[in-house]
Amino acid sequence: MWAASYTSDKNVVAKTLKKLDRDMEENPDFYAAYDVDERGNLTYNPEKHRQFVENKYSSYSGKQQSQGITRSEWESQYWQSFQEKQNEVIATNETLFAEQEAKREAERQAELQRQEAERKAAEERKSAIQKISETKIDSYAFDETALSETQKSILNDIAVTFNKYSDVKILRIGHTCEIGYKNINLKKGMKRAEAGKEYLVEKGIATECIAVESKGETQPLLPNTSSENRKQNRRLEFVIQ
Repeated sequence: MWAASYTSDKNVVAKTLKKLDRDMEENPDFYAAYDVDERGNLTYNPEKHRQFVENKYSSYSGKQQSQGITRSEWESQYWQSFQEKQNEVIATNETLFAEQEAKREAERQAELQRQEAERKAAEERKSAIQKISETKIDSYAFDETALSETQKSILNDIAVTFNKYSDVKILRIGHTCEIGYKNINLKKGMKRAEAGKEYLVEKGIATECIAVESKGETQPLLPNTSSENRKQNRRLEFVIQ
């Protein structure tokens, strides 16, 4: 049994049916041997074909005999014509199948490219946010809460990232060294966090995306055993929320 199976793609189906309608009108003898479904798929029906040949020969037998055409000659001519048309239909089917496969491959490649772009974007986002969470703004002078130009430069880079990923929320945490009273250090840490927030808001970050907190002297990064260590403990940190 030979069958021409076309795609379920709506555009190709419509194209197939339109061509098939014309072809069936022009070649009724050929398509009398086939069952056709709603998508234009053809399935050869040998019993249907046999009955058609019998009816066809019977209706023309008188004319053929008067022309001296024998049954075997008529069948030979008919089968030759039928085979030529079948080959044409097969070629058309293969062309449509090739078009279908090319379209599917193009769609598959486009989907792979989309997935790869999404993967890269997700990796880029993760890396950028991870970099921020690892950033520390330190080296505050003792009792200083205002930002230096160097510290502002670091915040400029952070602002670029957060303007790109505007859905991210951050917590600014201010820290101090152990010099001074605990309650004063808590206030000092908060001032550092608030100054950092104010600067980021000036750079376009929505104020509701930035929370502030102070840990004062309670979470030293290094032991407060030297002036250099204390300088690094006087810092701002970022927590992604």
